Amino acid sequence: MTRRVPSPTPTRWIVISLDAFATSAISAYGSSWNSTPALDTLASGAMLWDRVIATSDDAAETLKACWRGETAGGRWIDAFRAVGPTAWISDAGEEAAEIAGQAGFDHCTVVIPPAADDSAGDRLPANEIEETRLARLFAATLERLDAPHAEWSLLWVHSAALAAQWDAPRWLFPVEELDDEVFEPVDPANFTGDPWDSPSAAADGDAVAPPPIWDSVDAPSHRLSGEEHPDWVTSWMQTYGCQVQLVDRLLRLLLESLATREESIGLAVLGIGGISLGQNGWIGHRVGPLRSPQIHVPAILWDRGSVSMRIPGLTSLPEVVACIQPVTQRVAPIAWASDAAEKSVVTRSSRAKAAVTTQEWFWVVGPDNRSSLFLKPDDREDSNDVSSRCQEVVRRFEADHRDESREATST
Repeated sequence: MTRRVPSPTPTRWIVISLDAFATSAISAYGSSWNSTPALDTLASGAMLWDRVIATSDDAAETLKACWRGETAGGRWIDAFRAVGPTAWISDAGEEAAEIAGQAGFDHCTVVIPPAADDSAGDRLPANEIEETRLARLFAATLERLDAPHAEWSLLWVHSAALAAQWDAPRWLFPVEELDDEVFEPVDPANFTGDPWDSPSAAADGDAVAPPPIWDSVDAPSHRLSGEEHPDWVTSWMQTYGCQVQLVDRLLRLLLESLATREESIGLAVLGIGGISLGQNGWIGHRVGPLRSPQIHVPAILWDRGSVSMRIPGLTSLPEVVACIQPVTQRVAPIAWASDAAEKSVVTRSSRAKAAVTTQEWFWVVGPDNRSSLFLKPDDREDSNDVSSRCQEVVRRFEADHRDESREATST
């Protein structure tokens, strides 16, 4: 039997971070309605964290918390700068590049999203993958990947596309053929207003079946009224699934490129924030009350020599980022097997006076000072508020996190 010699631990890493990236749309995280084969392949040979919580619902604040983390040798990003220059590539605009520059990145590249086709007064999805905002970002990443070794040690690639611009070709999502009696094409005249502004109500007041995928390029921001057709949320989920399918296709191209190289380069795929897909009565990014689907994010770390490992315990996103280091020894699995029963993650948000996730609970105080409590990890989407039945638990949270609540109120 030939013994497999592990690849050397990478001294260079590519980090792909995506805002509005939902675990519920990734099959490696249990999605039953969306298939992500490239992410599944990545996860099958990687460290995957099941319960990673963002420390803010603002992408810029979460990124800064990740970058300013401390390691044995000082600031996290300085460990990479000691090996070689660090680079930031993003489609999130000049402001995000300025934040990255202030954090210590040596090179910042802003990728300009493709102009939307509004010649007919409508913003339309792309026809082909290469026409999308994300494809332009990944093209810039592959170009930088081919640069000589001395030109970068860390390549952080960030996108805000899932939070703003849903321009993926609609043919990416495999909508099944439906019986004509179940689904009939709907005349747009039957809808009042835009699909993200109003329920799909017919002109005569009766709800009609929406198309399986919307053509809107603008990401939705909608509060459910209860008058929508039962398939209305499903259509938005499938539209979002189309965007995640685009991410999956582009990640496959990146993995294929890494596989051709003799050097071992690590790849991390992280969510910076989540999104509501009908949970708690909302569809959109950073809309409605702060809830777990908006701050529970995927996190996958891969390199050629890594051991497949699934980590079920509660973890903050900065803690995951701290594992990405240009070192010669890997993070020992035993480090993630310790008892974390007392662990908690605090999330800052302008939509909540306090928000704390523990192994057993998610406690959040809204702007109206009302506490909500959800059982974890069973109530994954915060469907059942048990604060009235667990008042002792609420009082304990209030006592333990009184200072944080006051700080949020003052700001």
